[in-house]
Amino acid sequence: MADNDNTVLDLRPEADTIKGHLLRLGLRWEYTDRDETETWADSDKMLRAVFATKSPASVAFTDLKANTVRTIPAADLATITEIRTSTSDPIGA
Repeated sequence: MADNDNTVLDLRPEADTIKGHLLRLGLRWEYTDRDETETWADSDKMLRAVFATKSPASVAFTDLKANTVRTIPAADLATITEIRTSTSDPIGA
């Protein structure tokens, strides 16, 4: 493309998708395994999110420090405004 071309290539996912919500919540893509399961993470919070790309009905969030897991229906991701972990918000602090 020429420098003066006004075309914009937007690689962002749609806002109301699992990927869009994970980005909004501060996670980033880590990898996709052979079973086509995507893993996203926020290393500052020691947080991991995993979902199946073929049938993404839910997302499993894991607090890696406490090894606690909570599975959220994909449709409920839009209502989540923040994810707290034992690293981001220590108990008793």
